Amino acid sequence: MSSCDHDGAPTSDRTLDALRTTAAILASVPHVSARVRTARGVVVDVRWPPFPELGHSAMAVCTFRRAVAKATQLRREGKVIAMLGVGGSEQPRIDIGSSVAGSVMPGGILRVECEDFWRHVVAAPVGEAMAVHALDSLDSCADVIMRHDAELDVTVLQLLTPAGDTAASAVAVDALIDAVAAIGVADLEARLGRPDPASARQ
Repeated sequence: MSSCDHDGAPTSDRTLDALRTTAAILASVPHVSARVRTARGVVVDVRWPPFPELGHSAMAVCTFRRAVAKATQLRREGKVIAMLGVGGSEQPRIDIGSSVAGSVMPGGILRVECEDFWRHVVAAPVGEAMAVHALDSLDSCADVIMRHDAELDVTVLQLLTPAGDTAASAVAVDALIDAVAAIGVADLEARLGRPDPASARQ
């Protein structure tokens, strides 16, 4: 990532949000990798070591996270940013997966096997306070584990279920979908300047 002093298509807010959430998930969950691609091919593979022989660029998770954090800071400063290797007006797509047993579930929830558990993971491009507030009234999210990445301003949400328990996994997926929806509503209300209902009752 760089400022637009370099060649490359300007990165949209939506794409930057996707890069931020991807970087936060990769930094939080071992064995998860991502591929950034365009219609012309792969821009970069992001993964944990060791690195196999690839016919295109590869980047370590920690390096990718630092690059996205820098781009996030540049955007906060009002600068236009771009990703090298992405030309024209095209925005890159991001595929995320796991080198161990893993699946992408409905709602874009990533499920990764971790010892005797299935770890269900999703991330929202919002601060921890907003995420906590949005989930506070949702009984289905009482067991959600939250981890905030301050540099990326992303909150990673996780739920654990016994590996192989598909019924419990379905409940976890539904809970995380509810969580993301509630966070999206809270974020929209904050952008529209609507008062916090809890504050209005005080």
